[in-house]
Amino acid sequence: MLANSYNQMPVVDDNGQLKGMISFRTILRTYYHTGGKVDLLDLQVGHCQEPAPTLTPQDDFLDVLNLLRDRQTYGIVIVENNVPVGLLTHSDMSFYFF
Repeated sequence: MLANSYNQMPVVDDNGQLKGMISFRTILRTYYHTGGKVDLLDLQVGHCQEPAPTLTPQDDFLDVLNLLRDRQTYGIVIVENNVPVGLLTHSDMSFYFF
């Protein structure tokens, strides 16, 4: 995430099925709740992920905007058969509108 300047990433299982979303926010929140008893680099992805907001390629573009606004999330995972095929973020939306 740091090397590529990603703020969030989808989490998938061995079959490519979406399991959740991990972000700097979820990592730091999990670390905070450990009270510093677990080294930040020892946290596991499974402990830091949260449910991923999803839409399909067929959904209306305005649904993306509504989810980004209403859920206070940074990214929406675009899925087909629960397999991520894209990610739309606040940055994508600002580029589109400005």
